[in-house]
Amino acid sequence: MSDRLSDNLSSLDDDMVPDKDKITKQEVFSNDNLDSLDDDELNNDDINVKKEANIKKETYLKDELDSEISNNGDKLDDLSELSDDYEKGVKQPVKVDYDNDELSDDYANENQERERKKNNKKKEKRRRQIDRENKQPRMSEKENQQIQQEKFGDDEAEELMNKMQEAFDSDIKSQKRNQPYIKKILLCNDILNKLNNSYVRKSFSEDQGLSELNRWFKQAYKDNSLTLIKKIIKIIQKMDMSSDNISTSALVKDLARIRHQIVHNTHQNSLLDKDAETSIVSIVDSWAPLFIRNRYEQDNEYQDMEDDLKGEAIGDDQY
Repeated sequence: MSDRLSDNLSSLDDDMVPDKDKITKQEVFSNDNLDSLDDDELNNDDINVKKEANIKKETYLKDELDSEISNNGDKLDDLSELSDDYEKGVKQPVKVDYDNDELSDDYANENQERERKKNNKKKEKRRRQIDRENKQPRMSEKENQQIQQEKFGDDEAEELMNKMQEAFDSDIKSQKRNQPYIKKILLCNDILNKLNNSYVRKSFSEDQGLSELNRWFKQAYKDNSLTLIKKIIKIIQKMDMSSDNISTSALVKDLARIRHQIVHNTHQNSLLDKDAETSIVSIVDSWAPLFIRNRYEQDNEYQDMEDDLKGEAIGDDQY
């Protein structure tokens, strides 16, 4: 028992000390409203009631604590640390070793069961993964690396195109509000860095990268933004020229139109400088074989279709 608790008990007559066996929780906390008042606000009878209530409270909480310690087979090292809390009617959790306690066993069993289920889930996930791998044909390390690199290229290219679309939309909104619109310009360096990877470059060229670049270029040309135009030209020069999409891309057609304007001096009010003009002409000329191949394939396709139609017509006439 703490010194403070002993002092409080000694301040009362023997007939004021409550019988521990008869103390109830309702009795202990029935006069808590007196704790909110100072002694100078109470008469002598109320002060005695307050003292008696505090002693009952301390005795009740002490008995509960002793009972808990006794049931768990342990002792509290320092009761004095909790005396302040007892006076306030607050029972703090007691750190007790529950090695042989039934509640502790239940808690330990719960943890063990939780860990067991978690491990079973991991094993099941790994088993399914192994089953999938076993069902697939075995690949060499080189083939596996190739697949991983292609997947990386697809993911990076898709992320780039999403960023380009966001930057385009953001600049359009800023332009309408007469605010600086430089999101596309700021993104260009990131695009150039990502296109240094051949797999990213290939995926970007074969997917919607060309279409998004064309949107950028047309807007930059419309806005006479020479800085953005030059950056886009650098990006175009990094594109994968082997892509079949090049020959049918709207970007190629628009650049070819601009090249025609440059060569024939028909473009008006353009901020294109000589370097930009030379770059565009060079780009379109380097794609010339793709145009020729595409036109040749189209011509052959049309010729085959025409021959098929003629053959069907001749066959119909014979019946």
